[in-house]
Amino acid sequence: MRHLIDADRSQNPLRLLISFNMLIETSGGCDYKGAECSGWVREAGF
Repeated sequence: MRHLIDADRSQNPLRLLISFNMLIETSGGCDYKGAECSGWVREAGF
């Protein structure tokens, strides 16, 4: 999960900069936190 943002958004500065860039370039764009992705995977039955 090193390519995702940590839960409190305090680590992985490169990923945070990429997320910030997405927010600037798109309407509401950002990267997702690992916990969000894990929840979606569980909801899908994996």
